[in-house]
Amino acid sequence: MTSDELAGFYGGEESLTGTIRTPEEILEKIKSVTAEDIMNVAQEIIVNEKINLAAIGSIPDKIKKEAQSIFRLV
Repeated sequence: MTSDELAGFYGGEESLTGTIRTPEEILEKIKSVTAEDIMNVAQEIIVNEKINLAAIGSIPDKIKKEAQSIFRLV
């Protein structure tokens, strides 16, 4: 990293979080994320009530049928 990249990183850390973590500390936090953590978040976020789908143009019948089996189309 260049000195201006480091300055931007540390300035952003201080202004956004109020603490200064090193890039190594952040990398360790990222590495500690498990597949289970990702699945738990995905199950909270990806639910039919929150999914929107828009299509422009003609849609092949096969794709339309697959979408209808997954989504409630209106």
